Amino acid sequence: MNKRILVIVVLVFMLSLTQAAVADEVVETTELENTENLPLELTIDEAVKLAIENSSEIWKIDSEIAEAKDLVRVQSNTKSDLKDKMDRMNEFGIMIPSDNYVNVMLTEKGYYTKAAKMQLTLTEYGKEQLLKGIEINVKSAYYKVLLAQKAVMLNEKKLKEAEDQLKILEVKFENGTATKLDILQGELAVNQASTDIDNAEDSLALELLSFKNTLGLQLDKEVILTEDIEYIPLEETDIDKLINQAKEQRIEILQAKETLEVQKIEHEAYTSYYTSLNWKYKNAVRNLDYAEKSLENSYKDVELDVRKKYLELVKAERALNNMDTTIELSKEAVRITGLFYEYGMATALEVLDADTKLTEAEIGRYQLLVSYNIAKMMFNNACELGMPQIN
Repeated sequence: MNKRILVIVVLVFMLSLTQAAVADEVVETTELENTENLPLELTIDEAVKLAIENSSEIWKIDSEIAEAKDLVRVQSNTKSDLKDKMDRMNEFGIMIPSDNYVNVMLTEKGYYTKAAKMQLTLTEYGKEQLLKGIEINVKSAYYKVLLAQKAVMLNEKKLKEAEDQLKILEVKFENGTATKLDILQGELAVNQASTDIDNAEDSLALELLSFKNTLGLQLDKEVILTEDIEYIPLEETDIDKLINQAKEQRIEILQAKETLEVQKIEHEAYTSYYTSLNWKYKNAVRNLDYAEKSLENSYKDVELDVRKKYLELVKAERALNNMDTTIELSKEAVRITGLFYEYGMATALEVLDADTKLTEAEIGRYQLLVSYNIAKMMFNNACELGMPQIN
């Protein structure tokens, strides 16, 4: 009897533990689902971090770096093994076969090891360049979403103003102080404002899709951007100093330098073995000449790129400052037109036109602010590693 009671107690205890575990699991699952359903709030830096975490390009280049390290190790071992073999051959007076002479010489001089190290260096720099490229792409997409949101907000404001103006016109029409033409013009303004909102909302939806795709998010995931665009004036710039900095850091120049060093080794090996009439001799001379000219061209291309990016940045800032003046003038035009309308010296259409031009100027100013910030990122990048090709 006591044994039965004991068994029943144990079973009840185990059942209660199982129920508790199931309840905890349900709670955890529910909490996870609730978290997944919440909107994702993102600062610019958080968006960049998320895009890097989800980037298949980063995974790919990490694999390429590992492969390049393996190749460096293999080539270093090959050179060491070759030296041991040549020492033994010299000890016994054995000559190197003529068909292997150039290859042996290249290996002895570290041609293959240097080429492997060059590949590793360029791949590592390529990763830094890729990370910077992802950052620029994400920030650009972030800014474009903010611009689209701003356009929706300003067009909503314009629609409300048009609707309020139409209500006033309808009252005046009832009182006999407005014409049917005034009413039609007011209705046209409301209709145009509604159309502009629809277009702005469509643009916002497209920019959000592009932004989420850039970050590697599900396209139906709701996101909230928590930062706005800042205007930081361009500081006084020593363009020549930045060009020299770019010549030290840009990956295409580093690649051209490394290629030239490799070609010098190849040139020495081939020209010391073959005669000047041999095609391999000529090819080695031609390759060295091409490498030297490629390095010269790389310097010129980098300088051109930095100067162009700087002029584009200056142009973008000037346009932004000019738009600030345009907005001030548009606000004054709205104020004066409103006063004229109160005294019967301006039509309702002129008031609506002034409001529309102000809204367009405000949207245009935000567009130029986005362009300025993107131009600034591109200029800073041109002075460093340069832009990679992003798939």
